[in-house]
Amino acid sequence: MTSTLLKYNIILIVLCIGMSLIHNSSGATDRLEFFKYNCRKDINLYFNPMNPPCRSVLLALEALNLEINLINIRLSANKKPIEHFLKTNYKYTIPVIQDGDFVLSGSHAIIVYLVRKYGGKDDHPLYPNDPKLQAQVNQRLHFDNGTLYPAFKIQYNKWIYYRIAKTKEREYKIHKTLEFLENVLKKSPWTAGDSMTVADFSLVASISTFQVAGVDLNKYDNINKWFIKCTNTMAGYENVNKNGITLFNTLLNYFSKKMTSTLLNFNVILIVLCIGMTLTHTSSGGKYQFLFIKKDINLYFDPMNPPCRSVLLALEALNLEINLINIRLSTNKKHIEHFLKTNYKYTIPVIQDGNFVLSGSHAIIVYLVRKYGGKDDHPLYPNDPKLQAQVNQRLHFDNGTLYPAFKIQYNMWIYHKILKTKEKEDKIHEALEFLENVLEKSYWAAGKLMTVADFSLVTSISTFKSVGVDLKKYDNINEWFRMCTNTMDGYEKVNKSALNFLISLINYQKEFDKLNRTQSL
Repeated sequence: MTSTLLKYNIILIVLCIGMSLIHNSSGATDRLEFFKYNCRKDINLYFNPMNPPCRSVLLALEALNLEINLINIRLSANKKPIEHFLKTNYKYTIPVIQDGDFVLSGSHAIIVYLVRKYGGKDDHPLYPNDPKLQAQVNQRLHFDNGTLYPAFKIQYNKWIYYRIAKTKEREYKIHKTLEFLENVLKKSPWTAGDSMTVADFSLVASISTFQVAGVDLNKYDNINKWFIKCTNTMAGYENVNKNGITLFNTLLNYFSKKMTSTLLNFNVILIVLCIGMTLTHTSSGGKYQFLFIKKDINLYFDPMNPPCRSVLLALEALNLEINLINIRLSTNKKHIEHFLKTNYKYTIPVIQDGNFVLSGSHAIIVYLVRKYGGKDDHPLYPNDPKLQAQVNQRLHFDNGTLYPAFKIQYNMWIYHKILKTKEKEDKIHEALEFLENVLEKSYWAAGKLMTVADFSLVTSISTFKSVGVDLKKYDNINEWFRMCTNTMDGYEKVNKSALNFLISLINYQKEFDKLNRTQSL
C-alpha cells in the first residue's frame, strides 16, 4: 500500500509541475502565441501535455490556427466537477473536447472533427475528401490507435509506472510496427501521401515519445527523415510537442533513477492474434449475393475474424459484390506478398481496388461507403462533422479498446491455453459499460441511424456472446444487438456460420480445461 501511494503521489507531483509550466505567468505569452487567429472560446479541450494523443490535438489546433479553452486537468482528482460532460468518455481518459453540447473523446476522432468543422474548406488537405486519400489517412490513424501506440504502452508504461521489466518479445512487437511505418514512408514523404495530414500529427506525437523513452530508431532512415521534416515544418511543434516531451522525460528520469522497489507484482501478456486463421477456403460457393458488381476489387478475409465480418456487412449494406478470397495467411504469405506490402504483419482484412491496397477493417468500411456508396452524404458515414466524429470515435473505440480487451483475454485462452483472469475480464466489462452508456442515449452506436460503426461493433459483440462473456446486465446493448440481427442486411449469412465454428472451438477449450483440472487433482 505504501509503495502504491508513493507512486500515486509522484505522478500527481509531476502532473502539477506540468500544469504550472503550461499555465504560469511567465509562459502566458508562449501559451497563447500560437492560438491567435481563429478564436473559439466556447470550445473546451481537457488535456495533459505529457500525453501523446493530447499533443496530437494541440498540433491540429496549431495547423488550423484555432484558439480554444485549454484545460490541463488531473483526472484522478477532478472526476466529480466534470462528471456532467464526461459521461461519454471511456474511463475518464483524455483528451476530451466539448463544443457546446457536443462532447467527444479520443484524439483520432477529435482531430478529424476539428478539421471537418473548423478547417474553413470542404476539402481540406489535412483530411482530404478523395476516398482513396482519406482511406489512407484513416488507416494510419487506426494503425496508431490500435497497433503502434498500444505496443509502446504495453512495454514502456508498465516499465515506467509499475517497474515491470521490459521484455525482448514486447520490444520486438514495437519494432514490427515501426517496420510497417518505415515501409509506408519509403513510398511517400508523409505518412498518408504527398502532403501533411492529421495522421502525421498522431504519429509524430507517438514517435517523439518513443525517442524519449529510449526506443532505438537508428535503423529507420525513412522515419527519421520524416520526423525531422515534422519538427521543422509543423506549426508550433516546439511549443506544443517539446514542452510535453520535456515533462515526460522528467517523469521518465525520476522513475528510472529514484524508484527501485517493485510496485505491482504481476505480468501482463499481450500477443496480438487474429481470430480464425484455421479456415482455408470457403465451401459456401455463391453464398454472398450482391447487386452492384465490382469484380476488379479483391477482399482477402477469413469469415471467422470479426473485423473481416464487419467488412462483409458493409458490402451487404452497399449491395456490392467483389472477389472474396478466404485465405489462410500462415501458409499463403508468399503468394500474396506482391500486394500485401502495405499490410502490417500480414493481418486481415485487406482490400485491393486496382493498384490501391488498404488494410484494417475500420478504414476499409469507410472507404467502401465513400467510394461506392452512390451518394456524397451517405447515412452509413455522414458528412456532418459532428455525426461523422461520433462514427469515428466509435470505430476507434472498437479498434483501440473494446476488441483488444477481448483478444487479451480470450484469444490467449482459446489458442494458447493461457487461463482467463478476473483482471482481464474486468477490462472487457469496463469497455462494455461505455458502450452501454452510449446506447442509452441513441438507438444506434453513433446516433439515430445505422452507420459503419454498428458493423464493427456488432461483429465484436456477437463474438463476445459466442465465447461466453456475460452480457445479461447490459439492457441497451442487448436491445441494440437484437435490432442489428433483425435489420442488418445479410446478418445471418455473414455472421452465423462463423460464430458456430467459434463456439465449437470454445467447447473444445472448456473440455481441455476440465481435463487439466482432473489431472491436477
